[in-house]
Amino acid sequence: MSIESVIRFVESSCYNQMHCSGTKVNFLRQLISDYQASLGLKRLEWTAQNVVGKFIATIQYDMKNEQLYELLDSHGLLPKVVRIKWNCLNESEQHLLQECRLASKPYLRFTPKMIISTALIL
Repeated sequence: MSIESVIRFVESSCYNQMHCSGTKVNFLRQLISDYQASLGLKRLEWTAQNVVGKFIATIQYDMKNEQLYELLDSHGLLPKVVRIKWNCLNESEQHLLQECRLASKPYLRFTPKMIISTALIL
């Protein structure tokens, strides 16, 4: 795909529609989840739409447990799973961690701008 076709896609209304439809899908997913939970069902089939709704449990851990950090560190996983909010650290903590910081690769995030119509303001 060429950069020109990407530019045409972003400049067209297709990108904005795609972004809005993702928001609508997330909203519908939450409504269906609430409905299914109200029925007390772990699994619900929507055969006409060829869709299955299934609740999946995820395991969560106590993030204040020092042994968990030691275990992750001993396996080399700690830097992969922990994200430090730099602006939440005080100056001395930032200084201590400065030598451990690795440069991260920047990523690109597209966000369509909201167009406010003057007709809506009046």
